[in-house]
Parts: sequence; C-alpha cells; structure tokens
Amino acid sequence: MRGFLIFLGLLLVLGGGAVAGAQYANLDLSMLDSVAGAKEFLLSPVALYAGGGAAGFGLLLMIIAAADVVPAQPKPPEPLKLGSVVVQGSIRTRMEGWNWFDADPADSSYAFSGTLLRLSFGQSRRGFDWLFELAAPILLGLPDNAIAPGAAGLLGMGANYFTANDRHRNSAMVFPKQAYIRLKGLFGDDTRTLRMGRFEFLDGTEITPKNASLAALKKDRITQRLLGNFGWTHVGRSFDGMHFVQNVGKASLHVMGAIPTRGVFQTDGWGWVRTGFGYASLNGQHNGKVHSGDWRIFGLYYHDFRHGVVKTDNRALGLRQADQANIRIPSFGGHYLH
Repeated sequence: MRGFLIFLGLLLVLGGGAVAGAQYANLDLSMLDSVAGAKEFLLSPVALYAGGGAAGFGLLLMIIAAADVVPAQPKPPEPLKLGSVVVQGSIRTRMEGWNWFDADPADSSYAFSGTLLRLSFGQSRRGFDWLFELAAPILLGLPDNAIAPGAAGLLGMGANYFTANDRHRNSAMVFPKQAYIRLKGLFGDDTRTLRMGRFEFLDGTEITPKNASLAALKKDRITQRLLGNFGWTHVGRSFDGMHFVQNVGKASLHVMGAIPTRGVFQTDGWGWVRTGFGYASLNGQHNGKVHSGDWRIFGLYYHDFRHGVVKTDNRALGLRQADQANIRIPSFGGHYLH
C-alpha cells in the first residue's frame, strides 16, 4: 500500500506540475489543435490552480506514505537556548490564487505568494521577562493590473498588497515585530504585571476558559472583534504602548494604551499609524460540575488623528474632503459564554 501511494503521488506531482507549468514554459502546443478546448485549457488560470493542487496533493501522499509511524504521545522538542535565552522561529508561506471578480479591463485572475519569517529571543527572570522578535514578510508576483475603474476598485487581496507597497510587484522588509519588557510583581504584589514596548494583543484573549468547548467558541467567535494582530495577512500588526494586568481572585483586570504599527498589507512595519486607543476590560469565569461560563465587560476609546484621509460615510464627497477633524469613538460592551 505504501508503494502504491508513493507511485500515485509521483504521478500526480509530475502530471500536475506539467499542467500547471505549461503556460510558463515555451512549448509548442500545436499538437493539441485537433482536441477541442485542450490548448485553451492549458493556457488558462484554471489549469494553473488545478495542476498546482494536484501536484500538492501528490506531494502530500508521498510524505504520508514515506513517514515513519508517529508515537501516540511524542516527546515535545526541547526549545533552543543560548544560555538562559530562548530562541524560537517560524516560517509560514502560502500561494494565493484569485479568480472571482469580473471587472474588465482589469485582470481579475492572478496568483501570488506570501511568506512570513519570524525569529524571537526571550528570557524570563523572577522580576521581569523580555522578548525581542524580528519579522520578515516577503511578497512575490503581486498583480499590477487588478485595480478596476470606478466602484469595483481593488480586485482581491493581491491588489491590496500591491497598492499598499507603492505599486511594487515584489516587496520585502525586516522589522521588529515585538520588543517589550514585562515587569512582574509590581509593588510587591505577584498578581500585577506591566508590559511596555511593542507587542501583539487580541481583545477577548485576556483569559482562556478551562472548558474546552467554551475556549474553542471564544477563540472563533469572540476574540479580536475590535483589537487584533491581523494574523491572517502576510504581514500582521503590533502595538506600541503599555499593558497593565491585575488579577483579583477569579477576575482579571486589563488596562492598555497603545498606538498601532504599520503593517497588515504593507511590508514596512517599522512606523506607526496615526491613531491611538485606550482599552480596559474586566474578565472572569466560573466552572461547575454541570455549567461553566466566561464573561467580560470592556470599554474602548479610539482616536484617529490622520489628516488627508477622506472619511467614509454617506455625506457628499466635497463635504468629506473638507472635513479634517479628528475621529473619536468610545465603545462599551461585553460578552457572556455559557
């Protein structure tokens, strides 16, 4: 069975790669003129996605077939350390293919790749801990003709990345993703911490429910509804500021003030976005034999002091262009999971 899977995977890799690469290689396809639609198919984006998908599936079959049997409970790998400093890293890459919109004369069918490399150094001491992390987003092959005139505008994420990076088809940058120090045991109280510097934060993750079902529901439906790191993009976002935590019994108080960094679609994550916010939340949970619950009440104050950016509302364009006032938005809310 293992040999059959390897053979099938090899056929899919070779066949899928040939189909996907036909439109990039300088091949004479005149032999297919007698087969209706064959030549057009091999030169279409559908062939690229189908061939690439088949090749990827074939590679997966080969990996599964060749892999050794994994023990039921493998021992977690030991972290890499330089003395007492923990070194961690990750590489995430994916290929995106877009073929959804229809807005001639713009090109609504394209593919590009995005990769995010992260490398961090951290240390935990009795009275404090610190973390320094570098990020390197790499975008290749962004579409340069995926912006339609009029209301259609940007056709997919590729167009967003292209316009955010000065209309360059390829873009990369290295910047500090996180760089903070966290003071522990403030004023002799072990339940107090203060984090200062650049860090990531997702609202709704202040505490994690012990109940697995509530934890999954909170992660998928509650977290980062207002504040988040845009982890689904190829760049992400951090915050420069302070984050205070006070645990009182089963409750946890969080107070935060910060300025968002650049990033999200822009590979240059060094600077700031000219906005700021203050956030405070009180969180808690209860766990019983029959029922469990998770709750939060919060307040958020958002201040946007960017000038030259046209506001998005239903007023006439001339009025919105003339309005250079700052935007201030207070928000209050909460949740209860049961």
